[in-house]
Amino acid sequence: MRQFQKNQRLQRFEEFSYFCSSLDVSAIIAAADKRGHADGYEKEVYAIAILRAVQNGDFGSDRDLVQDAVSALWEQGCRSGFNVQSFNAVFQEFFNRW
Repeated sequence: MRQFQKNQRLQRFEEFSYFCSSLDVSAIIAAADKRGHADGYEKEVYAIAILRAVQNGDFGSDRDLVQDAVSALWEQGCRSGFNVQSFNAVFQEFFNRW
């Protein structure tokens, strides 16, 4: 069971990493600058928020914990929609559980 969970976590992390490699950050920023938000880029903005949290060290420095947090955030986004509420729910859970 533990190995299954680890494989799932790794798969979500790899999906997230692959998606991030395709981000056109310039287009997202241009859309936000032009309209004051970035409609149509919810998934991209969600991914950038995760990357920013990692960069800021919000999940600590333990690689496994960071991977767990990123995987949980990405999975929640896939299940519940890439929105602020789903991000905040998992982000808060991270601090309560880990």
